[in-house]
Amino acid sequence: MRYNIFISRYTYLILLLLTLSCSRERGVRSEDDSTEQNDTTLPVITLLGENPVTVEVGDTYTDAGAIATDTYDGDITSSIVTISNVDTAVLGTYEVFYNVSDASGNAAVEVTRTVNVDECETSQDNCQINDIPTGNIYQISITESNCSTFGVGSNITVYMNSDIYSFGQAKEVALFNNDNKVLVFGTWLLFSNNNRTFYIPSNIVPADCYNIRVSKEGATVANDDDETYISEPFGVVQ
Repeated sequence: MRYNIFISRYTYLILLLLTLSCSRERGVRSEDDSTEQNDTTLPVITLLGENPVTVEVGDTYTDAGAIATDTYDGDITSSIVTISNVDTAVLGTYEVFYNVSDASGNAAVEVTRTVNVDECETSQDNCQINDIPTGNIYQISITESNCSTFGVGSNITVYMNSDIYSFGQAKEVALFNNDNKVLVFGTWLLFSNNNRTFYIPSNIVPADCYNIRVSKEGATVANDDDETYISEPFGVVQ
C-alpha cells in the first residue's frame, strides 16, 4: 500500500514538472510571437561619406555606401538595396537611392545621395610654353586621359600621324615642364604604327604643365633640318 502511494506521488511530481515546463515554453513562444507581431519600429539607414558628392567628368565614382540598423534585428546593412544612375561620362546631377526592410517587413525611410558630375578643373591654361614647334608634317597627340592628367608611374602613349608619311624613328623623345627639359625618354627610338608608349617615373614631381617633345631629322629632301613637335600640356599627379 505504501509502495503504491509512493509511486502515485512520484508520478504526480513528474507530471507537475512536465506541466510547468510546457507552460514555460508556451509563455516564451507567446512572448516571442507577441514581439514579432508588435514590431512596428522602422529600421534606420545612415549614409557613409559625403553628401552631396562632386566628381569630375570622366572620373570613376565609387559610392561610400551606407549602414542600416534595426531595433529587433540589429545590423541589417547587408540587406540594403542600392539603386544608382550615376554616369560620370555625362555632366549632370544624379542620385543614389538606399532602401532596406527588417524581418517584420518594416521599410526604412529611403535615403538619397546626390552626385554632381562637373567639368574638369585643370590648370593647363596657365602654362607658359613659349617654344614653337618647328615641324609641320606630323600631328602629335597623346593618350586621352581624365582632365588631361596622368599619375606618376603610369604610361602615356605618343602618336605621330601624317596623311603622307609613316613616322619611323625619333631622334629624341623628352619630357618637359613648361620649356624646361626634365627627362629624356630615349634617342633614336622606333615608333610602331606611328606611336610609342612611355613610362612616367614615380620620381617625377607633380605639376600642371608637362609636355612631351619629339624631335626628328628632316623628313624630306628639301628640308633636312631637325623637326620638333610639342604635345598639348598635361598634368602629372601622385
